[in-house]
Amino acid sequence: MTGMTHVEPHTLEIDRAILELMDSHAVGYGAQLPSKLDYTFEWLALRYFDGNELTRARIRDSVPSDLSLLLLGFSDRWATVAARTGAAGALETAGAAHLIEDASGDPRENILRFALVWHVAIALHAEPTTLFERLQSFATSRMASLLRDFASRPASLKSLSCMGVRVMHGAEGVTFEYR
Repeated sequence: MTGMTHVEPHTLEIDRAILELMDSHAVGYGAQLPSKLDYTFEWLALRYFDGNELTRARIRDSVPSDLSLLLLGFSDRWATVAARTGAAGALETAGAAHLIEDASGDPRENILRFALVWHVAIALHAEPTTLFERLQSFATSRMASLLRDFASRPASLKSLSCMGVRVMHGAEGVTFEYR
């Protein structure tokens, strides 16, 4: 089949999902949690986990670095979903935000959100060390190092209070506020 280009499975859908994320940058995530955009990100996260290294690199490279905070917002949102629903699997989706963002912005923003993911994992009686090790297996060396360094910190340096995060309880359930 001369002249035909091989296209990886889900390539067009991945491109559409990334474009949807890029387009949403100006309008936000949506009021509902999880929103349609959160589900788009969850779908992209699943493609990231299911993909080979080439697919994962393509996803990481397709998201502009100026969307760093938007991606990290999905970590907050999916950690909040996990806290509200008890669905520990949502923490992997939260972790995928870090893997895709790959510390393209200020790595301190990742560390703040690692604390939230770590906190929710403990609250759900999940093993945060195991979660962070699993995430490392899908990470670039840079992100794997950040995950490993965070996991090896003393507990007091991983706490929400140390990071300036306050736990709030409202009509929707638990929320987390950065000071």
